[in-house]
Amino acid sequence: MNQASIHDECGSLSDQQQIEVIAERFEKEWVSGNRGNLDRFVRISPPGLRVPLFRELLLIDLVYRRRLGEAPSMEEYARRFPRHAAVVADIFEPQNRRSATGDDGPSVVADRYQLEEPIGKGSFGVVYRATDLELGRTVAIKLRRSDTLASENQFQNWVEEARLAAKLEHPGIVSVIDAGTQDDGTSYLVLQYIAGKTLKEHLRAEQPLPVSVSELFASVADALAYAHRRGCVHRDLKPDNILIDDDGVPHIVDFGLAIHDEDRPGLAGEVAGSPIYMCPEQVRGESHRLDGRSDIWALGVMIYESLVGRPPFQAKHLDDLADEILHRSPKPPRQIQPSISRDLEKIALKCLAKDPNQRYATAGDVANLLRQSGNRSKRRRWMFLVGSGTMATVLGGAWLSRKRSVESADNTAHVRNQSQLDLLLWRDDDWVSLADSTVRAIHFNDQVRLHVKLSSAAYAYLIWIDAAGQIAPIYPFVRGDWSAVGKQRAVRSLQLPEGEADSVWTVEGSTEGVETVMLGVRSDPHTDPAFLQDMELPHELLQGSKLPGAWWFRDGQLERRPQDRKIDPIKVVQLNHAVLKWHQVIYERLESEFDELLTVSFPFRGK
Repeated sequence: MNQASIHDECGSLSDQQQIEVIAERFEKEWVSGNRGNLDRFVRISPPGLRVPLFRELLLIDLVYRRRLGEAPSMEEYARRFPRHAAVVADIFEPQNRRSATGDDGPSVVADRYQLEEPIGKGSFGVVYRATDLELGRTVAIKLRRSDTLASENQFQNWVEEARLAAKLEHPGIVSVIDAGTQDDGTSYLVLQYIAGKTLKEHLRAEQPLPVSVSELFASVADALAYAHRRGCVHRDLKPDNILIDDDGVPHIVDFGLAIHDEDRPGLAGEVAGSPIYMCPEQVRGESHRLDGRSDIWALGVMIYESLVGRPPFQAKHLDDLADEILHRSPKPPRQIQPSISRDLEKIALKCLAKDPNQRYATAGDVANLLRQSGNRSKRRRWMFLVGSGTMATVLGGAWLSRKRSVESADNTAHVRNQSQLDLLLWRDDDWVSLADSTVRAIHFNDQVRLHVKLSSAAYAYLIWIDAAGQIAPIYPFVRGDWSAVGKQRAVRSLQLPEGEADSVWTVEGSTEGVETVMLGVRSDPHTDPAFLQDMELPHELLQGSKLPGAWWFRDGQLERRPQDRKIDPIKVVQLNHAVLKWHQVIYERLESEFDELLTVSFPFRGK
């Protein structure tokens, strides 16, 4: 890279974007195994950006040299770059500054956070590992002095990061602990400390197997789905902003460019993000139209990169990169690495659809499909191990699957034989069970109650899927509102709706067809039960079905069908295929979320 190539690549970008692009190029030298040449990058820096760019380059240089076991000093950098001595002193100051009492030791922010060492950089700040002196815990703290905030817009980004991230409480999102500004003008943001490394480092150090890719990004997608439901779009999702802890769990960080739904109208024309991970809408400057599907694009880029070792679009010059993102289809991953599963390839490519309407509608959909892909991959490997030939493999796999089901049923029979889900309908001045042979369907204006009985105290979650495929929350949600989750508690039984003994729901709706009620049971409370609204279900399976009464399923397997001898056995077999497939899909979507899953489907007759 020379000064001319920098000008060609960055000429049309804002100052901050130019800094990020050049810093990215410098970091790539380190990541690729070559020692980054700091002197050369400083020498060819654009004249108007030398000071802020030097700050970014120095931070990268420090991080990678320390990882090599080196101990670079302030004196060394000051000698090499005398024109930037003030920046060098500012970077090293937290480690070298003496306190007012004359003690040698790290500086303390807000009279509480003792800075230890720089560990990275965010969109607009330097990140340090620090100690919370009051609680004795390790935290991460991002600092930005007032004189380094290049514009009011950047300061607002800093404030917005604190405001948005503080509202997000999810195990897959790094939480904000504290924020403020000191008397000397230094703004700080205190974050949960994650001991581990970034996804960028993780992928370059050890390329995961496809099943690991499934598990990793399903967790990332879960966290994204949570943020999107709260109206927050990250806008800068990339491997640098995914921290992997020592247990292999990913955490999203750095909401410095995030936007909320209410902020979008004033963002027309704004281009923000990291170029390689920007979706077509971002490249076109359509920030006012962005929603969660822009993050789904970035998720697809990371999945693709994890599978084949490089991103789908990687032109060196930004104009060429923008053209690729806007107009070129990514090469299918299996053309590069044939061993990649078709499932993962399909997921990655759909995330990368140019038209956001052709991507997955929600990150929750992506999470569900990734888990299914991972489960299928595990089953395929297991079947390969037990079978010596094609037929033996299939039969052996089927036998093992059945054996596991039987063993599981035996081990939990005392639980499952007692768990019950029933709907009661008010008919002829009395309550009648949906299982009664006289009940052929639920009708418009029927009054119903739900009864649940569990074998032991556990956490119950109920939803209703109507004939149009819409998913409605029942319990523990309040007033049918996905965003209003009531207090979660372990229960032995439920009679819904809660309240007076004669409380009822009146059935509404005009679309006739098959409807389903689902009960999920867990031993512990779910961190985000509203994920259920994001399930992608093939409701078309039930189109045209005319069920003769209610059908019950447990963990995707038929448990009870209508007790009516007048039902044609041939029709039972025909119906069983479509209905059974429907309930198996629900189970596949949710088996990783619940210990037990009970579902019942029944006909609905509209007005």
